[in-house]
Amino acid sequence: MAKEEIMNQLDMAQFSGRDLRMTSKVSKNGNHWYEFIRVACPICGHTGNCIVNETGTAIICTRCENKHPYGTAWYYSLKYSAKTNQSNAIRMSKYAPDVKQASHANDNQLDKVYRLLLLYYGLTKADFKTLTSQRHLSEETIKHHHYATFTESKRQVVRTESGKIYSIWHLLFKKIGIPLDSWLGVPGFYGVTLPDCKELLPIFNTVEGTLIPFRNASNLITGLQVRVHKIPVYIKVINKQFKSMAYKIHASADGSFTITDRYGEEITTGFGVFHQENTVQLPDGMLTFKMSKGAKYIWVTSVHKLEGCGPSGDLGLPCQIDLDGIYQTLRLEAPANFRQQPKTAWITEGGLKTDVATEQLSQVFTTQELDKFGHMIIGVPGTSTWRPLLKLIADLNITRVTLAYDADFVSNKAVQTQYSKLISALSSRVVVQIAIWNINDGKGIDDCLVNRKRPKIICLNA
Repeated sequence: MAKEEIMNQLDMAQFSGRDLRMTSKVSKNGNHWYEFIRVACPICGHTGNCIVNETGTAIICTRCENKHPYGTAWYYSLKYSAKTNQSNAIRMSKYAPDVKQASHANDNQLDKVYRLLLLYYGLTKADFKTLTSQRHLSEETIKHHHYATFTESKRQVVRTESGKIYSIWHLLFKKIGIPLDSWLGVPGFYGVTLPDCKELLPIFNTVEGTLIPFRNASNLITGLQVRVHKIPVYIKVINKQFKSMAYKIHASADGSFTITDRYGEEITTGFGVFHQENTVQLPDGMLTFKMSKGAKYIWVTSVHKLEGCGPSGDLGLPCQIDLDGIYQTLRLEAPANFRQQPKTAWITEGGLKTDVATEQLSQVFTTQELDKFGHMIIGVPGTSTWRPLLKLIADLNITRVTLAYDADFVSNKAVQTQYSKLISALSSRVVVQIAIWNINDGKGIDDCLVNRKRPKIICLNA
């Protein structure tokens, strides 16, 4: 549990030119934003991905959640106070110094533990129906990729009739013949101590939702994302013009809200607009509030918990690497040749989207077309977290890429900027192609291919 602490405004002069890297993000007031490269983000304690504005008055952290979601990250306000010369922000990641963190496990260990975990939890009928009917994944692909559902109802610590306490994970590790401490360094796992048990017991925990395995080029599961079942909605009251009663606002991810009185009796319902002011007439006045949604996809992590760790590995956050049947056969029969052979790969964003799109490739393109466009798809964790991709491309001897970001990138300036930077970084290394399609055919490349639409492929630097 985090210990709340008042955090001073950052003195940006303390950082050298090598500590921070200027990003393409610029606030409306003209402030530039910088990524923590060689120094740790003061919110989560990690380098990479988190950014701070040039005045040191705000941080966007990609790992520690608060009540101010910002895309797939969280916004921390460090507004300067002339009176106290301090921030009025609450730092939510100041954990006790005696919380020991585990070193990140290697890929083979991650794969063994995650495959066992996914098998243990299994996939609910509701999630299976969502993956097949809404996301159009086949039953074969779902089983092959080991999708599962995390629910807190599954027991992890068991007490026998004799009073002995043991962990279900220790039992399962022993059953498949791996060390009992294999959970150490696997994001999502951490240790707990119980009063009548001397042994440190492993626990796995995240939010309830669909577990999406992220696989590397060797088909090893190196990370998990959760597609959250119940996306949290945060409410900020802007103005209330009444004094006689106390009201509570309950909101859902679809924008619906219910306002109740102090006794829980429903006063009114309606639909609001996210990130805008919503005003409601109540019996004794007016209430104005803003709604914001939490992230739909989050990484499985146990950072800042006893013997826990975060999802970042040697390359940063994991990328999803998915192969069509031709490349799967090559990797299975001749792994060395698969690595050395010059390849073309699609690049998009997201793990689930990558799995859906890969399954559809052969339904839309011929083998000869895929030789040119790509027999594999790499899903980067996010539009701004593509830098690990550069080393991955070199390691896999990828000589041509087909970029396939969501069709709405043309109206999203932040994504446009990252897209341009990615193209610039790739152009000096490989042949770069971009896939373009009508947004009416689908927002993502997965939707486009599911709808049997062929994107237009444009080569930029051949």
